Amino acid sequence: MIKKRIAITGANGYIGQKLINKLEKHNYKLSLLFRSSDNILIENKHKHRIVIGNLSDKASLEQLLKDCSLVINLAGEYTHEKLMMDSNYYGVKALFDVIEKLGIPRFIHLSTVGVYGRPTHGLFDENAPFSGINSYEKSKVLSENYFLNKNSKQTDIIILRPSNVFGPKMKNNSLREMFLNISRGTFFFIGKKGAIVNYLYIDNLVNSITTIINDKKSSNNGLQVFNLNQEATLEEFVSYFSSKTEKHKSFLRLQYTLTYFIAYLFDLITILFKFKFPLTRSRISALTSRATFSQKKFEKLYHYRHEYTLEQGIQECINIWKKPG
Repeated sequence: MIKKRIAITGANGYIGQKLINKLEKHNYKLSLLFRSSDNILIENKHKHRIVIGNLSDKASLEQLLKDCSLVINLAGEYTHEKLMMDSNYYGVKALFDVIEKLGIPRFIHLSTVGVYGRPTHGLFDENAPFSGINSYEKSKVLSENYFLNKNSKQTDIIILRPSNVFGPKMKNNSLREMFLNISRGTFFFIGKKGAIVNYLYIDNLVNSITTIINDKKSSNNGLQVFNLNQEATLEEFVSYFSSKTEKHKSFLRLQYTLTYFIAYLFDLITILFKFKFPLTRSRISALTSRATFSQKKFEKLYHYRHEYTLEQGIQECINIWKKPG
């Protein structure tokens, strides 16, 4: 059975590639937006509508969205600060203008738990206030506020706020560096036990999106917002990176105040001399936070449970990282 066409922006990103592969297996017709024709990583190009353009080009967007019943916005800029507002806010507004113009009934927008800022403790649900700190987070807050104030009468809007999405081939190498430090025995804890890490395995994110796509009961609900997250104590998380022979390896635990003061000095040196240190105040905050993000709302509405545990996701990453080359 051939199903209605789904439009996906950010089609060449890591999440986009994973989602496309999943939807192809279920025989969906896809309309895919690429920034350039130079690097289209789609095996079955002939089966899909390929559009070259970006979110600021409404002509390309109209071509992309024609005859679509659902739009999934995975496009976003998180690397180049100067491009973040254009992509993550103004581009999203342009995209939704075309969605409304064409009367498309459903829209899924990928945001981030970064809209809550960098909380140090507590349980955060979807009603928690915005507190974005860096340029990326602030641009995501602006786009969410746009939708929260939009009150669209013809398009259901679903905003997903995943925590730190990870997978074996993602460009962000922070987890791979953590694995290497753990393997070498150079990793260290900071402060008291019980810090919380919040991550989301890439396959679980894709499964969450496809759950929404395949669900018929939750349509016609206006605007809905959902956190997506997997959590563990930092001690548990570190143990997931250890092989069976390393399970009982002990790591140094540094005193919080002294370590924070050293990181403060490092940050000053970075500002003055542009020399970056691996130990920063923001890194310490990430390794000592006791905040977590509830996804109970999503689980309850969609009767959903993640297919993969954090440990399984980490093991899949390690299997790839250990391969030569």
